[in-house]
Amino acid sequence: MDKSIVYLVLGPVICICVLDFIMLEAAGNANYKPLKIIDHRQLLSCKIHQRSNLILMPLILSSFIVGMLS
Repeated sequence: MDKSIVYLVLGPVICICVLDFIMLEAAGNANYKPLKIIDHRQLLSCKIHQRSNLILMPLILSSFIVGMLS
């Protein structure tokens, strides 16, 4: 594979992953004003999905890179 093409393909993907990490962390640390009516089950589900995204995103990126380079 030509090296310049690899950089052109990997560059945007890695940038998007880094920006996604930044947004996920910023959303988890934000101090929103509390709502009067809240569904605690839905809030718990949202927190779990946010944390699992932080685990899954590097795995997806690494599988993409390994699959592309193999």
